[in-house]
Amino acid sequence: MRRLLIGFCLLSIYAYGQCLSGPLSTRVGIRAGLVYSSFDPEDSDRDLDGIGLQFGLGMGTDFMNMLSIELIPQIRTTSFGRTDETIIGTIKTTFSYTNIYLPVLVSIKAGTLPLVNPYLGIGCGGNFQISGNLRIETNGSAVEYEIESDDRENDLFLIGALGADIKLANILIVPELSLNYNLTADLPNENNPNLSVKGNNIDFHFSIGLYYSP
Repeated sequence: MRRLLIGFCLLSIYAYGQCLSGPLSTRVGIRAGLVYSSFDPEDSDRDLDGIGLQFGLGMGTDFMNMLSIELIPQIRTTSFGRTDETIIGTIKTTFSYTNIYLPVLVSIKAGTLPLVNPYLGIGCGGNFQISGNLRIETNGSAVEYEIESDDRENDLFLIGALGADIKLANILIVPELSLNYNLTADLPNENNPNLSVKGNNIDFHFSIGLYYSP
């Protein structure tokens, strides 16, 4: 899996460099927003979900205002939690992660409106968990554990996005909603962190980019 992610990142950087060598317009800026994460374990009907944040850079290249490729390296936080009612009381379990996320998005744009240019995008993203915590709260008391590096994951996401470029002189404002589907999803077992729980993980990103585009 590590080799697949490293190869994906190198290929993305190479493709981006090839795009820059052609007669294309470019953009550079920042992107920030919210992350809603949902995890559906295969061995349970109790889903986990939570809210996180994202912040990163945006580097894009447009071809004739109709097709674009963009790299968006970012730091993001993700959270997966649930509350269970048991015979000993309420138990709230929360997994929290800080990640390096490296998505690449290829978009097809309408290219017909002078100020607003809607687009549909598809891409892939490598996600690298750099830190993580497991917090268990029971009847008002809580314990927290650090998730060791051996139990953290590197994952590959498939991305679909809907957004628009709003151009004001040399500034682009880019609101975007993206769905990020994890192709290699699992979580540590809260009762035994050495074991993992397979499942389905979907993240939604609600973000706004601010770019300079000469």
